[in-house]
Amino acid sequence: MVSVKQFEDDEDYITIQVLVDDSVIGSVIGKQGVIANAIRTIVQASSYANGLKKVKINIDSF
Repeated sequence: MVSVKQFEDDEDYITIQVLVDDSVIGSVIGKQGVIANAIRTIVQASSYANGLKKVKINIDSF
């Protein structure tokens, strides 16, 4: 189960909060955070390429 919420922190940033089940948090983050960093890189690159706000992604479990 996954829940994704978007928050506008201020004029420059958007925060995306990704909540996943405890049992799969390791799969989402990946070994040494490799998958989480890849997700952040892709989202930030897309945002930059389209002239949008900077994006922060927080991954947590519930």
